Amino acid sequence: MGTSRRQRARSWRDGDELVVRPRRRHREPHRARGSPCNPATQAGGAPAALLAQLVEEQANPELRSARVTVDILGPVPMAPGRVRVEPVRRGRATELVDAALEVDGRDVLRLGVRRVAPAPPLPDRPTDPPGPPPTPGPEGLPEHIPPQALFGTSGYVPAMQWRMVRGGFDIPGRGAAWSRPRHPLLPGTPTPSLARLLLAAATANGLSGVLDHRRFLSIDVDITVHLERDLRGSWLYIEAITHVESGQVGHVTATLSDEHGRVGRATQTLLTAARA
Repeated sequence: MGTSRRQRARSWRDGDELVVRPRRRHREPHRARGSPCNPATQAGGAPAALLAQLVEEQANPELRSARVTVDILGPVPMAPGRVRVEPVRRGRATELVDAALEVDGRDVLRLGVRRVAPAPPLPDRPTDPPGPPPTPGPEGLPEHIPPQALFGTSGYVPAMQWRMVRGGFDIPGRGAAWSRPRHPLLPGTPTPSLARLLLAAATANGLSGVLDHRRFLSIDVDITVHLERDLRGSWLYIEAITHVESGQVGHVTATLSDEHGRVGRATQTLLTAARA
């Protein structure tokens, strides 16, 4: 019996699943996926980016990804899993596609992608321009090595290249940086624009944290990205700020740009708790 066209499931191990090193052939869990909070789990950005890449492989090429929502339903184990990609609505002008990552029989992460037709040529620019590209650009900045006290020497954040513009992972407050992944999500396959945007957007809370990580956990439980256009070039600029007060719900807002200007915006909801 063939696979339904409306729902496709894919089983994979590490070689298909997350950030891997070039020429790595066996499919054991790879440390480049690791979460800074717990090395036995995956950081949410990497599996979310993989789901986004698989969704776009099946998407209508005439449409553009306009909004992405990611719900992290719990810790994502560093273990083999199964992906489901299911179109919710197909149309000539818009489509909605859902995807999920299942590990040990339960969904641990879900993603939804809304795709729409781009605007036609317009006689006048009806909105204010997004502004000039961020400066300084990535090529004029030194490489930044994420602090080992927070991330170790392997895992999700060290698996990306960083050029800091403002703040840093160990400096409380608003942060801004250029970033790009060191390795593709799938071996031998270029990582598309949407997946690279999610990889970077998932780091917004770490880039702009305001709490002492030795005393508090600040974990993103979801990510929402609104896109104006595709990413151009390999570098993505992310400027993020965290908002959290006693007795309130924390959240992060971020602006995403490339070397040509603004690409979109991202938000994260934070679970904040005192460490035991």
